[in-house]
Amino acid sequence: VYTGSIYRDQGLLKHGFPGESVHNSTVIAIKTHEYGPETRRKYARAVLLVRNPFDTLLAEFNRQFGGHIGYAGPERFQQDNEKGWNRYVAVSSETWLTFHLDWLKFDGDLHILYYANLKNNLLAEVQNLARFLGHTMAPQIAACTARNSRGRFKREKYQLPFLPFTEQMIADIDRKKALVEEGIRKHMNASATVVL
Repeated sequence: VYTGSIYRDQGLLKHGFPGESVHNSTVIAIKTHEYGPETRRKYARAVLLVRNPFDTLLAEFNRQFGGHIGYAGPERFQQDNEKGWNRYVAVSSETWLTFHLDWLKFDGDLHILYYANLKNNLLAEVQNLARFLGHTMAPQIAACTARNSRGRFKREKYQLPFLPFTEQMIADIDRKKALVEEGIRKHMNASATVVL
């Protein structure tokens, strides 16, 4: 069972993602970071993977400057230019907010999948996802998923020797996070539990 992508990342293609760059009905799902009415109209149903914005921002900054499993060097966080941390956080946290609020406007069936739940209860979350996509998970697929849950593109834990987020950044990101949480609750129902 392959997942596809609108992108063509050669590293992913070579190391276990044969559906990379496939974006048609031969794959079970298609990854995109795009949003907007034209993008949403391309799909009959969607999965919105929601991750805590602080973790998302750090992970993407590390990917941009350290590859899929590396890290941005501490000096990258100190740069005060177009590619520096301060500018990155301002722009990317706004994109995080806009992306999520936009996909919550999706007209078709929308499955909200929390990254934290995937980490804590992988098999149950993947089984729920498979059901949403109209598939059942055979026992051998579930066993394979459990065996390979780490994957090849998992960064080792690493603690920066300083706090990367300033108080102002934290306040701004917390405000954006609250807006997404509120949007999810409205989309689902008023009593929904939001796990960011």
